Amino acid sequence: MRTLRCGTGDEFAKICACKAAIAASYVLMAIAVEFATFSLLYGGFSLPEYLWIDLVPILIFGVLVFFVPSCIAGISIAGFLLLFQCIMCMINKSMIEFSGTVGTISYLSLLKDLGEMMNGSTARYDIIAALFVVWGVCMGWMIFVWLSLRVRAPLSKHLLLLLLGCCSIVGQFLFVVQELAVSSLPQGNSRVSDDRYLYYYQINEARAYQKFGTYGFYCRHVGYYLEREVFPGNRTYGAEDCRSYLSAGQMSDCEDSPFTGMLEGQNVVYVVIESGEWAAINREYTPTLYAMATQGVSMTQFYGRNKTNISEELGLLGNYHTFTPLDELEREDIPFSLTAVLEQAGYTSRYFHAGQGYLYGRADTFGDLFAFDEAYFLEDMPFLRGYGGKDSFYNFDSDRDMIEGSTEKMTDGEPFFTMIMSITSHGDYSEFLNLGGVDYSDMTEAEKREFSEKCMTKGLEEYYEEITDYPETFVEDTFSISDANGDSSKWLKYKRFQAGICDLDAGINALVKALEASGQLDNTAFFFYADHSAFLDDMNYDCKDLNAEERVTDSNELYRIPFFFWSGKTMDLDAEAVPVTGYEAISHDAPAEGISGLQIDKFCSTFDILPTLLQLFGYSYNENLYLGTSVFSEETALFASLENGIFDEAFFFGGDLVYDKERKGYDLTAPEVSAFEARYADYYEKSVWLERCYETHCFRGLDLFECGWLKKEKGADGA
Repeated sequence: MRTLRCGTGDEFAKICACKAAIAASYVLMAIAVEFATFSLLYGGFSLPEYLWIDLVPILIFGVLVFFVPSCIAGISIAGFLLLFQCIMCMINKSMIEFSGTVGTISYLSLLKDLGEMMNGSTARYDIIAALFVVWGVCMGWMIFVWLSLRVRAPLSKHLLLLLLGCCSIVGQFLFVVQELAVSSLPQGNSRVSDDRYLYYYQINEARAYQKFGTYGFYCRHVGYYLEREVFPGNRTYGAEDCRSYLSAGQMSDCEDSPFTGMLEGQNVVYVVIESGEWAAINREYTPTLYAMATQGVSMTQFYGRNKTNISEELGLLGNYHTFTPLDELEREDIPFSLTAVLEQAGYTSRYFHAGQGYLYGRADTFGDLFAFDEAYFLEDMPFLRGYGGKDSFYNFDSDRDMIEGSTEKMTDGEPFFTMIMSITSHGDYSEFLNLGGVDYSDMTEAEKREFSEKCMTKGLEEYYEEITDYPETFVEDTFSISDANGDSSKWLKYKRFQAGICDLDAGINALVKALEASGQLDNTAFFFYADHSAFLDDMNYDCKDLNAEERVTDSNELYRIPFFFWSGKTMDLDAEAVPVTGYEAISHDAPAEGISGLQIDKFCSTFDILPTLLQLFGYSYNENLYLGTSVFSEETALFASLENGIFDEAFFFGGDLVYDKERKGYDLTAPEVSAFEARYADYYEKSVWLERCYETHCFRGLDLFECGWLKKEKGADGA
């Protein structure tokens, strides 16, 4: 038997053949997994629109697999890359169904939180198993190739250098090919329709992923992130450029509006309704919330589509930092926040949430950063059942218990600003389905006791007893829910969802009664807005009587959610009682006349909440500071979800076509949508500058009132 000597040409040829076979196997399998990924995500025979931009990184990684001296190392690299593909396919399948977006670097810090919230309806275990089988087959094939062609002798230094040189030349050639491919991308009439700009800056991540593929998207995503975060010295702008941009902004025109200053000096209870839907706010089961919405001011064309933490921040900041991490910011970076402005007006601010403080990093952000004086979470509430520990994420504590146990702290101070993030109405809504599929009303007493012991969310049984049919009286007739487009499971899911909103309603009822008893109700305003629709278990489809099987994710209607406010100073409140322990009827006569019982049908979104509040408290603001505008303004701002979807009152754009209300699709360059495209371009220009403001910390050392970017106009008395 002849032994190969290190460095012989025969040996070199055999080693190269083995490495080439492994590299070629990786390239072919990466393409196959990419085809499977896009077919799974988008249906049919699917591949990225610009396939060559996806293929070039695959070929570059194939060169890397070929170059590394050890075949085992090459297999390991190839295996890691294929595993990454499979994992991202799994994540993106869930995220596209979950929220219409794809996984990005900005989601890394939320993976633990999102993982805790995954349930059977979002975690596709069949897909997970199939992907791991695919990955195992790929690894097995490459190992088989190596065992069949391997050469035990190592390469000599001279041959290693020769291999390095060849691979370097090939790699550089492929990089040039990549740049040429990108430069050949079509450019539209504006940045919004410019695919080359989309590749470089990924202004719509879901759309960029669909066009450029897994490798094309994530390689550029990492490069963009490194350019902004790791090499900030390469910026072509600085803090002074951001200040110049802000100085050029117009001030909101609200001086002559009857809404300006109507709530000046009033206490504020600011409630974010978890997974809120208009259908769950009704006279039959949530009479206090229903009375506040119908006797106050409700925005019936309000839309939102973001994760809870983003919606919370938008309600406080009026804009969002897409790439700048929160831990890089200080309180001085956000003097435009609602809490910072109210602090200067003498308000005491507190935040309350019956969940753990580590979720979404709330314990760190709702303290000094967002200018709250105090922040309270489950670990600060020993009176709650879950204080000593929870079995699972969905083992929620009661919003009512949290509010009743914190009332004294919530209403301390004059004036006070109290923010409440509810939790009980969060899914999982399949409680009854998972425990036998029997309605609570149909259970025997023994079955009810067994159900109470096994269910995840405790303490809702009293509401289950009262919820016996779909409600009939809503804030607006169109906000209805019925047995249309559903089977028995729809009713059982609705019952769990409605009970969660009932629990919040009971807590607000108790808080109103406490404020009335202390004499503070006459000078307290309540604000309510939903963080997002009830998308878990397709409850948002059910609440709007839409057919979930049609998966109409690019319809504005799916994301229409509650936003309303009520003031004890100028608005009466008459709410009926429901047969729930401690729940009382309310009859409040406002001490002053004002605007009440008003429904505003202007298109508005989460962007518009803070500008609206500023006007109500008597402030005008630099319009370049915020992404939205006051709902009382004649201007309308479109909404761009950080998940997916840009829409206004007429059109929805989710990365492919622009759809109108009748679901007719238009290309982004079509003349029918030119005005929409122009509005999107204006929005994006503003969001880019606001992101730069965060990056450069341009607000440090500035007083917004001295700069003239915030201005006190007048109070409710016109002064």
